[in-house]
Amino acid sequence: MLRARQARDEGMRRVIGNAPPRWPQAAYAYIRALPAGSVVTGEIIRRRCLEAGIVPHHPNAWGAIINASIKRGILVKTGRYVQPIDVKSHARMIQVLRRA
Repeated sequence: MLRARQARDEGMRRVIGNAPPRWPQAAYAYIRALPAGSVVTGEIIRRRCLEAGIVPHHPNAWGAIINASIKRGILVKTGRYVQPIDVKSHARMIQVLRRA
């Protein structure tokens, strides 16, 4: 399990590291600007960022930026899960997060 987590973390570092510098900065700025206590999902953050013109170089960058925000303490896991709105998600459960 440890090797799998290390591989996941390395993949997230690479996808953010390969991004144009402005994309991660804009995404983090958007997440930090959420009001404290706001309840969101990664899907909501992705949709709102895209609406604001914050578009990553690769789709996997969304997961990397959300996970990095959790690790940095910007977002906190609530322990709750919901079904996403996006049909492409095939009704899988996604985490509910709270802005710290």
